[in-house]
Amino acid sequence: MPSLSVAIILISVLNLSPPPNATAPQNPTQTPSCPARADLKPGTKFIRTYSLLKDWRDQPMTYHVNLPPDFRMDIKYPILFEWHGKGGGPGTYLFPGVYHLTGHIHVGLTYPQGCRQGTAMLYATKEYVAFIRYVYDDVVAHFNGNPDYVFIGGFSAGGFMATGPGISLMIRSGLRDRLAGVVAGGCNWMCNPKYAKGVNILLWYADNDSNSYDLPNRLPEIRKYADSITTILHKGAGHSCDNSFEGPAIRRFFALHGPDKEDFKILHNIEDEKKWLENMELCLRIAVKHNTASVLAQQLLDKGLEQLEHNIRQLIRNNSQRDSLTRLYALLARYFDVPPAVDLIKNAIQAISASP
Repeated sequence: MPSLSVAIILISVLNLSPPPNATAPQNPTQTPSCPARADLKPGTKFIRTYSLLKDWRDQPMTYHVNLPPDFRMDIKYPILFEWHGKGGGPGTYLFPGVYHLTGHIHVGLTYPQGCRQGTAMLYATKEYVAFIRYVYDDVVAHFNGNPDYVFIGGFSAGGFMATGPGISLMIRSGLRDRLAGVVAGGCNWMCNPKYAKGVNILLWYADNDSNSYDLPNRLPEIRKYADSITTILHKGAGHSCDNSFEGPAIRRFFALHGPDKEDFKILHNIEDEKKWLENMELCLRIAVKHNTASVLAQQLLDKGLEQLEHNIRQLIRNNSQRDSLTRLYALLARYFDVPPAVDLIKNAIQAISASP
């Protein structure tokens, strides 16, 4: 597992008690009109309590709201609901932690009372539907969550949850049109394939993982309904997460189906190396515009570092391009574990700075 940079995490514990008659609103645009909190800082964690439910440990139901390390008050961020594996809790942090996913409001969720040994629930109860809707409204109203982009996902039991009850929860809580994608690994598909209609899906699995033994047999039927589906088979692997294997595809999936998807599709669709090199300036501008470099960093690694270094030197000789590259280098160095790309850009900057 790659090394992770650890930021100082501030924890705020609050008790949120909805009114006794709280139900899931029918109109997903009807969210609280409260302003965003004043204490939102990059990398901050907030632990929230929902008093109408108990979790599988018979404790008050909590959920963790994690702000991205590049958080800014002037941006509405896509929301990611993540369920944990067997026996875990809402502190699960797989996607930002292992897969280095940023640019999202990450929400760690757990299962309600009755879910034996902390495993995924088998169906969406009305009480849990109301809880999910409450969490969505809270994140949108108070944490700069983008109301139009919600991803759901998890690994192992969390994957089982996302590919079955998770989709049902989104439908029943009035958030079906807000579902931007389902991302799950180490699991089977847990609902009628028709539930995949119009949904963007990414599934990763291993041929030595008994948890996903039936997934290959179900994929043809799921493909009939899904808007898009990406699958990753890790041959020879077991029940595990591997950033070096599925990580790049997961980060690309979130970029291609988030609020800036049109820009990132430009990067994704430039497959030919020569065309991509010719569009380096465009790629740089997109990366800087969105204050993120994950997709571009992967492109740098995929397309050949030596040839890219030569082209970078040719493309950024004026000051505006040099500034863009300097900023891109800073983003890469701060947020992404991609030393070859970081070194490449650093060397190019030094060479250009030394040029007359």
